[in-house]
Amino acid sequence: QPYDFDFCFPVSDVLENARVKLVPFIVFSNGSFNYCLVSYHPKLYKSVTWGPFPDLKTHEYVLEKYLRKEAGSVLFAIFDKTRPPAGNGESGEGAAGTLAGALGYINSSPKNLCTEIGTLVVLPPFQRTHVASNAVGLLLHYALNSPSHLAFPGLGLRRVAWLTNRVNTPSIRLAERLRFQREVVRSKKVPPEGKGAEVSNGKALRDGDPRAQCLGRDSVLLSLCWDDWEGGAREQVDTAMARKAQ
Repeated sequence: QPYDFDFCFPVSDVLENARVKLVPFIVFSNGSFNYCLVSYHPKLYKSVTWGPFPDLKTHEYVLEKYLRKEAGSVLFAIFDKTRPPAGNGESGEGAAGTLAGALGYINSSPKNLCTEIGTLVVLPPFQRTHVASNAVGLLLHYALNSPSHLAFPGLGLRRVAWLTNRVNTPSIRLAERLRFQREVVRSKKVPPEGKGAEVSNGKALRDGDPRAQCLGRDSVLLSLCWDDWEGGAREQVDTAMARKAQ
């Protein structure tokens, strides 16, 4: 029986190029391996409002409740095809390469023909390489290409958003390199208790705030729309995907 991703758009299982492959993430199949890898790198959670997780059960619960069961969200595992599997099962059964991270679509809307690229996590050995630009680029092609596109048929969406912490400079640079345009900086999220100055905006709260122990987070909202995509952004994204790491 096919796995139910419960996503509002068709989930493609052929999102790959010569460098990376995106595999739809099955929580209770891929979750344990992903947790083991990410748990070795707690700094990955430095600029985000979620994680780290105390154990595998909590990690799987969060993925299941807030991603898999949300019709607007779907997660993909990123495999680096330029690094062959280790041959000891650590890259996942049938993998085309080495597991390098994860990302997905979130806050998707068939009514408004839009989505957001989020939950991007790239493991440290694969940062500042081709992995992030190629993984995001593949999701952009699938989201913004028209269904009639000959080489890479897509969903024909009109807008892809990118929301990140104002202090997460690498995330902002990646988005802008892939032709996302800044729209606004706003105070949008309240990080959970325990997330310190590295996540918050550091601004004092007013007296009587219901969550006074949790400072606010300033988020940068960027977007890439279909007209910019068709007007040259697609080719610039392809150039960024083909670029060799320095």
